[in-house]
Amino acid sequence: MGKQCITLSRIGISSYHKIAMKLHYYPETGSLYIDLNSRASADSREIAEGLVLDFDTEGNVVGIDIDHASEKLDLKTIETTSLPAPATKIA
Repeated sequence: MGKQCITLSRIGISSYHKIAMKLHYYPETGSLYIDLNSRASADSREIAEGLVLDFDTEGNVVGIDIDHASEKLDLKTIETTSLPAPATKIA
């Protein structure tokens, strides 16, 4: 019951402040969790069937949970475009 994790990192305004977004895939359920930052979740809201947003204590979105993502999305390829970092394609 492991998870696969891909980390997409970018450097913020200061090169000393690194922000990482992590994608966690859970093969036992086919679910995908997108961890937007390291802040703890204080509240969760299901905004559509199988799509849950996690919020911190200030109301900022800190994570996105997609139930059965492998049935809804093509997870074989992850591509980033127009980010403030070099474009990356993982396949």
